[in-house]
Amino acid sequence: MFESTYSLKCIKLEEMMPFLLQLFDDGSNVKVKVTGSSMYPFLRGLIDCVVLAPVIKKKPERGDIVLYIREDKKHVLHRVIKIKKEGFYIAGDAQTRIEGPIEEVKIIAVAVGIYRQGKYISTDNLIFTLFSELWMILRPFRHFIINIYKTKISYLVNIRGSL
Repeated sequence: MFESTYSLKCIKLEEMMPFLLQLFDDGSNVKVKVTGSSMYPFLRGLIDCVVLAPVIKKKPERGDIVLYIREDKKHVLHRVIKIKKEGFYIAGDAQTRIEGPIEEVKIIAVAVGIYRQGKYISTDNLIFTLFSELWMILRPFRHFIINIYKTKISYLVNIRGSL
């Protein structure tokens, strides 16, 4: 049996940010693992990866998933719901509460793609864009829809487990 002689260290995003900021300053795109659940169902924590482009390469628009810095210095990946002159209004896809206004200078990067099960999906993909728009419209009903989905999945798993 093969055993790795290398140790694996888990690093918090906040610890990686100086390095990531340097990559963004250099104009590099960065692929990172999604860790939270606030962007479910579009981004699944610990399963999906997201490709982030620096804002110098892609200006944030309505519907974009962006990496930004909150006032408490936390780095968050959420979707732009609307843009007004005072700033950006942002929410997670699994959330109904909108956060903002967020100053444009607080936005570090914009998602340009997602890796799901090893397959790359561009955020410019027509189907991805249409589902994103629909999901933004359904924001007041998200918790209800997600709960139905989770109940259905749990039911199917239980049926398969009992066969």
